[in-house]
Amino acid sequence: MSFFLVDNQPGQGPDLHEYPYTETWVVLDGEVTVTADGVDHHATVGDILVVGPETPHRFRAGGDGTLRMMCIHATPRILQEFIDA
Repeated sequence: MSFFLVDNQPGQGPDLHEYPYTETWVVLDGEVTVTADGVDHHATVGDILVVGPETPHRFRAGGDGTLRMMCIHATPRILQEFIDA
């Protein structure tokens, strides 16, 4: 396992990417929209979202405040591949 903490302002987030393993997000503060396989999922404090392996996804901080979110990767080393839009 590995993880990192997100601290993003509204509108910030990574471009479309995928991993060869599962990723789990835990929203600690703020709001986020995760787009996975072209479907938007809105989450707020306390929500947990999971995306499966090789699923194109991205997220954007929403609302008026800072998004704080833990991203948990089911691998000891992050293997991220960005997808050209």
